[in-house]
Amino acid sequence: MTDIHVVACIGSYEPINVTSIVERIGIFKASISKIGVKLQKMKLIRRTQLNDNKKERTAGR
Repeated sequence: MTDIHVVACIGSYEPINVTSIVERIGIFKASISKIGVKLQKMKLIRRTQLNDNKKERTAGR
C-alpha cells in the first residue's frame, strides 16, 4: 500500500525529491529510497538529476 502512496505523491508533486516525499507521507527516508528503487525497476517512475543541482535527484513518472 505504501508503494501506491509514493506513486500518488510523485504524480501529484513531481518533480519531487526523497526528502519532500518523506515530509508529505511521513515514513523513513530509507523506506522511500527502497520503494523508489523497486518502482524504478518496475518502470513506474524514473529518476532524473536537476540541471543546476549535481547532488539532488528528482522522481517523476
